[in-house]
Amino acid sequence: MKKAIAYMRFSSPGQMSGDSLNRQRRLIAEWLKVNSDYYLDTITYEDLGLSAFKGKHAQSGAFSEFLDAIEHGYILPGTTLLVESLDRLSREKVGEAIERLKLILNHGIDVITLCDNTVYNIDSLNDPYSLIKAILIAQRANEESEIKSSRVKLSWKKKRQDALESGTIMTASCPRWLSLDDKRTAFIPDPDRVKTIELIFKLRMERRSLNAIAKYLNDHAVKNFSGKESAWGPSVIEKLLANKALIGICVPSYRARGKGISEIAGYYPRVISDDLFYAVQEIRLAPFGISNSSKNPMLINLLRTVMKCEACGNTMIVHAVSGSLHGYYVCPMRRLHRCGRPSIKRDLVDYNIINELLFNCSKIQPVENKKDANETLELKIIELHMKINNLIAALSVAPEVTAIAEKIRVLDKELRRASVSLKTLKSKAVSSLGDFHAIDLTSKNGRELCRTLAYKTFEKIIINTDNKTCDIYFMNGIVFKHYPLMKVISAQQAISALKYMVDGEVYF
Repeated sequence: MKKAIAYMRFSSPGQMSGDSLNRQRRLIAEWLKVNSDYYLDTITYEDLGLSAFKGKHAQSGAFSEFLDAIEHGYILPGTTLLVESLDRLSREKVGEAIERLKLILNHGIDVITLCDNTVYNIDSLNDPYSLIKAILIAQRANEESEIKSSRVKLSWKKKRQDALESGTIMTASCPRWLSLDDKRTAFIPDPDRVKTIELIFKLRMERRSLNAIAKYLNDHAVKNFSGKESAWGPSVIEKLLANKALIGICVPSYRARGKGISEIAGYYPRVISDDLFYAVQEIRLAPFGISNSSKNPMLINLLRTVMKCEACGNTMIVHAVSGSLHGYYVCPMRRLHRCGRPSIKRDLVDYNIINELLFNCSKIQPVENKKDANETLELKIIELHMKINNLIAALSVAPEVTAIAEKIRVLDKELRRASVSLKTLKSKAVSSLGDFHAIDLTSKNGRELCRTLAYKTFEKIIINTDNKTCDIYFMNGIVFKHYPLMKVISAQQAISALKYMVDGEVYF
């Protein structure tokens, strides 16, 4: 008996509930009943919800697996491919569609279109009538897809324009703490779910970990947004904390952003304040990891991720901390004999950088530099957007998307941090976050708060433990070069030195 292979496809996931798949299966079954000298291979190729307009099915779908199989000889000449019509194989432009058909036929695979019982084989390539018919079908399929795509794009463009101008609802789809009213003209917040959101943000502001928040909610039988108790997990909480819809912003997908589609502010009703949302983003995006479980607050490194070894670039760590003893800052490569720089006493370093500079940083922010810092961050955000857009474009042609998707995730996190920094810089000075001098550096909470402030104030600190000096790069663009660490320079002395600043740099 001769072997037949079935290929079925439809473009939209919504067609799963329709008749498209059943119709294609019915046509295949009817053809096999009439052609009893054929048997259907157990492997059936299906692309359910995958468009053939841009050739996605031939790059990453079941159709791509079929093409690989014939090119590697797993599907032998003489096999027949059963499809409803040629537009199941491709809705691309005519040249590309015909090339796909020729590729299949040149490997000795016959193609039968069940809608009209047309047989295409290798001889068809020399038959003008068969070729013209295939070209006309391909042309019609591509034009239909072009028209449909244009209509959908125009429809969504109009919906987005109306949403921007008048707040018109684009779709009933919305975050799970909202619902559409009966008139379908506004979103209504669910009071109970909003209270849950406020609780989650409150717990995160207390610097509780995602796991700790999930445990708290489950222990207190707080229902999740599916109405289930004891069903909270850290990943759900992390996504919720990052969701800009909480402050009313409709955020497009990665791919939509790559096409230049922007956010729509005020699209959803705000359920928390901007200040609370962005304060939590700073906690989320700070690279400190899980809090030290030790009860000794001195083990918390106030300059973690900020202070780097000048010799090798590694982040300095704390060493020999015991009781109330501060210990030392040391390069982690020293104990591996890969860096020869000595350790340096931590107490005087912290006093000079934290007590004198960080706690008085509001006075080390000349107005003329604020604009420079804004422009630097804005340029960085544009650059990150371009990198993400280039990677999104690569997704459509790359055979292996995992690595690209991971790069997009990393860049997106960097983009969010830059956006939060710009938002903070534009909306308020660092000094408005509280009275720095009131921070208790002997308590765990106080030291964690101080570490966050240092992370927001200093871009980096490059320390030379041989000379006992450092270069301090402030987020506002100012740089203190060769800043001494083994003698106390008062905040007032540092501020007075600003008058000698050249191109944003002050030498000590």
